[in-house]
Amino acid sequence: MIGEIEIGSSDILLVVDIQNDFCEGGALAVPGADEIVQPINEVASKFRHVVLTQDWHPGGHRSFASAHRGRQPFEMIEVAYGPQILWPDHCVQETRGAEFHSALRIPHAELVLRKGYHPDIDSYSAFVENDRTTRTGLAGYLRERGFSRVFLAGLALDFCVRYSAEDAHRSGFRVVVMEDVCRAIDVDGSLLEARNSFAVLGIPAFRQLHEFRHASRKVGVYGMGEDPTKDDQTEVETKIRAALRSEPRLGATFHLKALTIEPDGSVILEGDVPSIAAKKLALEKVASIPGLTGIVDRLHVERATPMGDDEIRVHVRDAMIEEPAFERLEIRELVGEQFQLMRGAPQGKRGNIDIEVRDGIVTLNGSIPGLTSKRLAGVMAWWVPGVRDVVNGMEVDPPEEDNPDMIEEAVRVALEKDPLVNASQIRVGVRKTWVRLTGAVAANAEREAAERDAWCIFGVDNVLNEIKVMP
Repeated sequence: MIGEIEIGSSDILLVVDIQNDFCEGGALAVPGADEIVQPINEVASKFRHVVLTQDWHPGGHRSFASAHRGRQPFEMIEVAYGPQILWPDHCVQETRGAEFHSALRIPHAELVLRKGYHPDIDSYSAFVENDRTTRTGLAGYLRERGFSRVFLAGLALDFCVRYSAEDAHRSGFRVVVMEDVCRAIDVDGSLLEARNSFAVLGIPAFRQLHEFRHASRKVGVYGMGEDPTKDDQTEVETKIRAALRSEPRLGATFHLKALTIEPDGSVILEGDVPSIAAKKLALEKVASIPGLTGIVDRLHVERATPMGDDEIRVHVRDAMIEEPAFERLEIRELVGEQFQLMRGAPQGKRGNIDIEVRDGIVTLNGSIPGLTSKRLAGVMAWWVPGVRDVVNGMEVDPPEEDNPDMIEEAVRVALEKDPLVNASQIRVGVRKTWVRLTGAVAANAEREAAERDAWCIFGVDNVLNEIKVMP
């Protein structure tokens, strides 16, 4: 709990741009920036989940005054997407100014999101760049991981923090700005504008650190073999055990490594499972327990084949490049700490796929035209046998409303793409998020492959496999 706000598993802290160029002695120093670094460390220690943002401009970026002859920093010009403040050169890639402040200590941060790397587009917001069409993929990432509330701290309150807060709000998240661990530039009344905007949108902005005093603790973190001491913990564990035992398809060997019961009534599930079907079945059974406010999924599939992250990344990348449906998409992969362009899109680019692999977990970000394409990319990542999990955070642009027909279309496409399956022999039906497969195939391996394809579809919660084997 921070003051009267209880921090739970669906909350995440967004720490914005704590970089050398925005701190004392930097090219675009924000007054008082150094004062908040240690308080941010303290606040971050109260959150289980943290994301860091990092301004990451190429040299000669269009937002730099030095890129416009005769112009000075803080002048205003017009660019293709509207008014643009010109800044001193700052946070240039691979320079000390772009590095995080040396006193920033948040080792448990789960994602570093870089922004502003497009040479012709500035990016204040961590969600949408200044042209208001280019998305960073953060909203999809947060939704995919089940977060519902975003807390913000960092630099600068009246620019990057403000626009990130506004876009988080527009994306459907609840938002809290922690103003005591922010600092502002305050150009021509920009701080007052930011505070007015927060008031209009109903975004709370706390200004006293004592309002954020730490009173949070987990109700329980314990292995499944241990006995919690509180009656409510025992009751929740008993219900979870019973729900998992009631699903025969999980098998006798299924077990959770640990579970965490949060003060807000949500549960974190952790462990390795034999298949994506077991992962989704377990989540579905636990979700049916009354009184739980949410589930944080940390169930990962056991590797079918031993593979390192580099090998997995190559397989995923090559599959995306070779897929005809993605021929107008830019493909990039994270190598070390930088995204590298692996295939540029021809004229008429319709989006991009950014691939990251860490500890066997594939994260897909970017922008893609259509829910079916998004789902296909996820399935193709799951097909790599060393993958433990797929986090599909890609934005669909333009947005599409999901429904059972969209899920059915994606299952059909996946079956048609799978070389192990004769899709013409299989019929697909979808009711809400449940898939029913019928038809006849020549071998049990093909039957199992078809079922696995359906389980791999984002949004599918259960699969009823009634395919007959007729050699």
